[in-house]
Amino acid sequence: MRPHDRIIVEETASSSLRPGDLILFYEQGRPVCHRLVRKSRLSGQFMLFARGDYSPSWKTVKVDQERCAGRVTAIVRGKRIIPAVGFREAAVGRLIVISFPLAMLIFMGLRRLIKK
Repeated sequence: MRPHDRIIVEETASSSLRPGDLILFYEQGRPVCHRLVRKSRLSGQFMLFARGDYSPSWKTVKVDQERCAGRVTAIVRGKRIIPAVGFREAAVGRLIVISFPLAMLIFMGLRRLIKK
């Protein structure tokens, strides 16, 4: 990922995440996107271990499933959409990214009409 990239996140149960998935989680109230390295079940609860792609292996972060917002399905770089997972998820991500600006244009146009 690069500065100014945006991501599309799918809310996902921790049990369906797989090593290699990009996940979004919160650390000290701030969003963090890292790759899932492994997961373990501790005391009946999934514990996720994530690391940035360019971080050394000892910088693995332990993430409680409550802090995990979900799986990153796509990265939006300018006008390009880069799939982060399979075809179905990438198609949903594209639909959201394409339809959101159109929905905003319609909303703004209706708002102007109502004000007149």
